[in-house]
Amino acid sequence: MGGLRLLALSSVAAYALSRFDIPGRRTILLTMLAGNLLPPQILLVPVAAITEAIGIADTRTALVVVQVGFGIGFYTFVLHGFMRSLPTEVFEAARLDGAGPGGIFWRIVLPLSRPALAALAALATTWIFNDLIWAMTVLRTESKFPITAALLNLQGGYASAWNVVAAGSLLAAVPTAIVFFMFQKQFVSGLLVGANK
Repeated sequence: MGGLRLLALSSVAAYALSRFDIPGRRTILLTMLAGNLLPPQILLVPVAAITEAIGIADTRTALVVVQVGFGIGFYTFVLHGFMRSLPTEVFEAARLDGAGPGGIFWRIVLPLSRPALAALAALATTWIFNDLIWAMTVLRTESKFPITAALLNLQGGYASAWNVVAAGSLLAAVPTAIVFFMFQKQFVSGLLVGANK
């Protein structure tokens, strides 16, 4: 769910930054990208304090907000580069046909951006599903923990049943593998976009 919100917000932001003359758009892009260069370890305490202060600590909402907040910069930067490479003639033809900015986005930009969106959807699913650090930061109740935290709890303080941990890890890998194989064709084409230009 967080991944869908993340891609939706990122695609709208990338479209606006790539196709409209927004003052300081280069600064906005660099700021969004710079946020991803910070190591998450130095942000654990501030993020935990902020979620406590606004009253969403120990909720899945907090986890969604954190994932969207820290992922939107990277995904917007990638989609911005892709959307800027789309032919200008297509947009001019759409405007001549009477399409507005919303219509161009829904009918032209999103369908043409399908390879990039599929590649980012596969990455977002893997990153969010395998996340442990933010889940342990904003959640307290064990029943709300994602599968990575449950795998961590399978390991004992003095002894671990490694066969159980291995079986759990294999089961945990199944959903991300399914998503990757579903988007495999679009994922590969999304990675190769611009390689032959």
